[in-house]
Amino acid sequence: MASLTRVFTGLDGDELGYWTALLARVVLGVMSPAQIVVRGDGRDSSFAVWLSRFAGRLFGLNFNYTYCWWVWPEAHGYLANPIAVVMMVTWVLVDLAYLVVRYNVGVSLPSNKPTARSGGVDKLQ
Repeated sequence: MASLTRVFTGLDGDELGYWTALLARVVLGVMSPAQIVVRGDGRDSSFAVWLSRFAGRLFGLNFNYTYCWWVWPEAHGYLANPIAVVMMVTWVLVDLAYLVVRYNVGVSLPSNKPTARSGGVDKLQ
C-alpha cells in the first residue's frame, strides 16, 4: 500500500487536461464557421444552444483554469504561457465570429433549395 502513496513526478494531469481541451477547442472552434461557409447554411442550431455551449466552455476552460492560476500560480504556470493565452483568446474570438458567420451566410449566399415559386419538389427530380 505504501507504493500507492508515494509522489509521482511524471506528467501533470491538470496540465495535460488543459492542453488537450484547449487544443481541441481551438480546432473545433475554427472548423465550425468553416463548415457553415462550405455548407452555405447557418440553420444548424438555435442561439440558446450556442449560448449554453459557449458559456459552458468559457466557464469550464478559461475561467476555471484562470482561477486555479490566480489561487496557485506555482502549480498552474503553464496558463501564463504566451501560446496558451493566444489559444484561449483565439477560441473565444472564433466562437463569437461563429455567430456573425452563421447569421450572414444565409443572407449573402444564394440558396440552392427549391421554392414553391420554382416548382418545389418537381424541380428536384
